[in-house]
Amino acid sequence: MAKLTEVDIAQSVIDKKKKKQQILKKMYWVKIISALVYGVIVGILGLKGQFVLAGYGAITLCSGYFGLKVLFPEIDPEQYGGIFAFVSDGFMPALALFVSTWIIFYTIIHNPVH
Repeated sequence: MAKLTEVDIAQSVIDKKKKKQQILKKMYWVKIISALVYGVIVGILGLKGQFVLAGYGAITLCSGYFGLKVLFPEIDPEQYGGIFAFVSDGFMPALALFVSTWIIFYTIIHNPVH
């Protein structure tokens, strides 16, 4: 059995960080696309209020969790900082996109210019 050297350990840490960054990039885009689609849907349907925001939170958390399980079934989230690290990353940019999309579609469809 070969002994691990400091170089091997350092390379392992670097590889782990690169893998985490790749995963986080893909999860970020899953959340962005989910926020965009949900914003368009609730804007077109004319929904408003706190339940829409709660629905966004639920969709974002679920898309982050299930996106991780579908896109990367082989990884153990605990090795990369826990499931919260993957679910929470990109939450605020996706929220901003969702709210902007929701407002734009709601305004265009349900508040015509007189």
